[in-house]
Amino acid sequence: MLVEIIKKIAEETQEDRQPYKHRPSAACKCIRQQVYHAMKIEPKRLAGRALLVFDDSTWHEELTADWLRKSSYQIHSQQLRVEIFDVNGYKVSGSIDGIITDILGKDYLWEHKALSMFGFEKIEKSPTDAHEYYMQCALYLFGLRKINPDIKEAILHIKNKNTANYLEYLVELTKSDVCNVYTLSGTNRDQLVYTIVQPIVDAMEKFLAIDKCLETGEIPGRPYLHDDWHCSYCGWNELCWQGYQEEVENAPQGVDLSSYIPQGTIDEYMQVKSIKSESEKKEKELKKQIKELMEVKNYKSGYVGSVAINREFRDVKGFTVAPRTDEILTIKYRRE
Repeated sequence: MLVEIIKKIAEETQEDRQPYKHRPSAACKCIRQQVYHAMKIEPKRLAGRALLVFDDSTWHEELTADWLRKSSYQIHSQQLRVEIFDVNGYKVSGSIDGIITDILGKDYLWEHKALSMFGFEKIEKSPTDAHEYYMQCALYLFGLRKINPDIKEAILHIKNKNTANYLEYLVELTKSDVCNVYTLSGTNRDQLVYTIVQPIVDAMEKFLAIDKCLETGEIPGRPYLHDDWHCSYCGWNELCWQGYQEEVENAPQGVDLSSYIPQGTIDEYMQVKSIKSESEKKEKELKKQIKELMEVKNYKSGYVGSVAINREFRDVKGFTVAPRTDEILTIKYRRE
């Protein structure tokens, strides 16, 4: 009851979206979304739950900053406005999360991101998936050169909102416009995990392309697939994908794709699909054997070595059939 009230309050009290401006945080975001925004096309208002998620991330940043203040490191200049560069006479600027000064007096740009378990683990497995965060750091480092030329590196903290675990990266911007990203071991850079060549040039070209679309009225292509998670959080989702099914239905058919899709990719997919099919079939056969053996002795649960086996019942609700209760056999490693 109260949860629904909270969501509704968030939805009804959300502020109108601010007019479009080129921002460092948008350098890697969907160009189609930004063009819609710049053209003053009204987006669909966000659901209350989405607003709570975004608000939650802001509080996590302040919680981390509060812990840092209790250390020997100093955190200051939070939300300092930094000018990056000019695009067609417009000064691109943004607010940094802060600056950290270590015990030796060295300053670092500090940027903080708080993500769900899904987003956090995705970056943990593949640091390249944090591309937009590194780009943002690079742009702020470029702008900070005008204020403090000694700030050449950023510390990027990515927090798991579910577990309070952190990923920590050192982001460096060279004079030749190369962004290098390292994992940190203590206060020392450890392993180079990602490199972006010409991030400043790329960002400038992106903003110029948006300005060009405004001049011509052109809507750029969609950078994401139809089922990408980015689209589910976008206020222009329905407008963007309007007519998509018709586009697909009217697209060319029976095309020879040999020169476009590598044969090796197709062969690998078919092989994996075959292995998966055989594995699933074998899994069902083995599970049936184990279940039959459990039923013969009428055991509800037990174990074999480190593996636990349990029979349980679950209610199954269907849309086209009446609710029923199914017997489920679970087989998994035992907890220590």
